[in-house]
Amino acid sequence: MGQSARLFLDWAANESLGFDKLVSVGNKVDVTEAELLGYIARDPSTRVVALYVEGIDNGREFMQVSKEVSRLKPVIALKAGRTDMGAKAASSHTGALAGSDAAYDAAFKQSGILRVNSIDEFFDARKPSRAVRFQKFPV
Repeated sequence: MGQSARLFLDWAANESLGFDKLVSVGNKVDVTEAELLGYIARDPSTRVVALYVEGIDNGREFMQVSKEVSRLKPVIALKAGRTDMGAKAASSHTGALAGSDAAYDAAFKQSGILRVNSIDEFFDARKPSRAVRFQKFPV
């Protein structure tokens, strides 16, 4: 489990929130975000999908799958590397290119993903009652 996953577990414990599943894909050697989203979409015990994204390898596939998933359940994303310094940190951590923040913003909107800007917003939006209220479904 990566450092980010541990951070989320600690934060959730302090907020008395739980996870049904927590997946850390690291450098994504053999599993992609899109594959995981497809699995989670079919999982009846997952009510809200919360993503911490450092970088996405196949944007087109990710957008297609997340558009389908967001029609079934709320999808929330906290994107690392929004600033130049954050992008450098994400790149040095995983080797992923953080990409243009505006491109991620547009992709999330087109895919029906609610983007949050902080860990506080991440956990607040993760609560099913709030996630559904803020969810914007793709056309």
